[in-house]
Amino acid sequence: MTSNNAQVGRPTPEPGLWRPVLLRSLVALAFGLLTVFWPDVPAAAAGVYLLLTAAAVLVLNMSVRHGLQGSGLLLRIECIVLAVCGLVSLLAPGASTLIIGLALVLSGGLEILLGFKFRQQTVLGRDWLITGTIAAVAGILIFALANGSPRAPLGVMGGSAVIIGVALILAALTYRTDGSRGAASTLSSEQSLPGVE
Repeated sequence: MTSNNAQVGRPTPEPGLWRPVLLRSLVALAFGLLTVFWPDVPAAAAGVYLLLTAAAVLVLNMSVRHGLQGSGLLLRIECIVLAVCGLVSLLAPGASTLIIGLALVLSGGLEILLGFKFRQQTVLGRDWLITGTIAAVAGILIFALANGSPRAPLGVMGGSAVIIGVALILAALTYRTDGSRGAASTLSSEQSLPGVE
């Protein structure tokens, strides 16, 4: 999925990796800003957010499945967890607080696992650790606030979405720049050694 950058000892992103990361960041930012600027946002918005996040994770899975052996299963499990919890949240609004908390804890845990497992092979490892930790902490907070204000869980979820969105948009922009540089340096080294395979 990524090439190793021998100069600094860390992986370099593939040129197209920034697109699925940007998609997920935009989904998170849209939901987070919705919860900030729409005080009476319907609880169904959380279910829609989980479904859209599942779709973004699926797009990422399709982008990395060939380069990161073993990541596909964990990403598919995360996608299923998010999609099922999103649907249940939409169909059973009375249980949505617990379902949302469960979705965030499980998806966060899966991303933390992905981060630890692939931190040496891909730049995504660091970002999975960040987003997974944020999601898991938000899920735990949602469980802790379950008996409080009905608005509190959406606020926690929206706040975590903003933080995840900002982290991922910065990552996507970095991947785009680093991926372009990596592709350009690979191309120039291939051109400087004609006939060498």
